[in-house]
Amino acid sequence: MNKQIKTIRRSAAAICAALLAVSSVPVSAEDDAAPMTFRMKADKNYVMQRELESGDVMLSGELFIENYTGISTMMLHLLSDTPLHIEDGDFTRDPSRTEIDIDINTEEPIEVGKPSFFVDHSTAWYNQYSEESGLENTVLWYAPGWMENGTGEVEDAESSFLHFSVRVPQDTPVGTYRVYLATGDRPGPGGKLDPELYLRSGSKHIEDEVVFVPLTITVEPALLRGDINCDGNVDASDAQRTLKYYVTMLASGTVADERTEQITATPYFHTGLANADVNSDGEVRADDAQLILRYCVDHLAGKDTEWDDLIPKRPEA
Repeated sequence: MNKQIKTIRRSAAAICAALLAVSSVPVSAEDDAAPMTFRMKADKNYVMQRELESGDVMLSGELFIENYTGISTMMLHLLSDTPLHIEDGDFTRDPSRTEIDIDINTEEPIEVGKPSFFVDHSTAWYNQYSEESGLENTVLWYAPGWMENGTGEVEDAESSFLHFSVRVPQDTPVGTYRVYLATGDRPGPGGKLDPELYLRSGSKHIEDEVVFVPLTITVEPALLRGDINCDGNVDASDAQRTLKYYVTMLASGTVADERTEQITATPYFHTGLANADVNSDGEVRADDAQLILRYCVDHLAGKDTEWDDLIPKRPEA
């Protein structure tokens, strides 16, 4: 037992020395010839179990068109992995530029904002649900002069094209889920297949030339104090990873999500970092790593040490 404890301490000391050499990795320049991309983003791409304790969680999503090169017509179908659900979808609209539309409930004309991304359009139609096809969240868009191969002109390249809500049900299991654009075919009238995605620039179909980047939403596990890699155990590797994260943060000032996932060894790194903040001061620091290591050493020695036994109580204000 003493040999195990000494080994853990030597390992932690070695990591402290090695991590002093941590340096940031330079970011490569963007490719100027990047293809037109339909990219989905959200205000937050993860949900923690403690957020779901009080009910379903709603996230705000958007679809952006990046590196725009010209579209005459498009048909899109938004999908989500079960059990996530897409709700309240519509074009992102500019209230300063209005047009007349028909209210789908009253069939009366109403004034609405024009879609923000394009200067103008011939048709802009977002169908929440179609009784005829049984499909939800389908989009049809036509540029002015599309019959003469005209393409849409961009009004605001920084604006999203569509916005929508994603409902994460309370009982959603831990895991990673997607919100994405359908790119296959579906059965149509008479047994033939109809495309679920249609993009044309002038007279040319461009579906195969466009990149589609889905939105990924991660539902993270319950909290376990000290368990930075979210494997359900608190051991010396959690102390080591906590220290590595702290030293990386010191070296670079910030740690990107991809690097954080690598250091913590879990895709559920938001929960992992919350677990690593064992003294609950809002930061992951070297003293958290030290406390995790002390907790592990005590339990290896057969002690029933609790976290409150290790963490000094803060003086009351």
